[in-house]
Amino acid sequence: MKKTFAEIQKTMKELAEFTAMQAELEAQIDSLKDELKEYMKDENIDEILGENGEHAVWRKVISNRFDSTAFKKSEWGELYKEFTKPTETKPFKFFA
Repeated sequence: MKKTFAEIQKTMKELAEFTAMQAELEAQIDSLKDELKEYMKDENIDEILGENGEHAVWRKVISNRFDSTAFKKSEWGELYKEFTKPTETKPFKFFA
């Protein structure tokens, strides 16, 4: 069923409210994570288990990534162009 403009305005207001709540929750979550990381750093541990099955891991991970910027600027820049293809996205953004 197609919604009216007034219904969509209500939806946008509700989304704005939930977005604000999400931002508050993310800030609280980040703060709790920081507390855990500080404890783990102080205790020199990279893993901790909670009494209800919670599990926190904070350790270095080394990964190798392809440096496409350097490759583009190198002598193989034309090869880079041959193997790149355009992609199309349609991101949804909401600002409250």
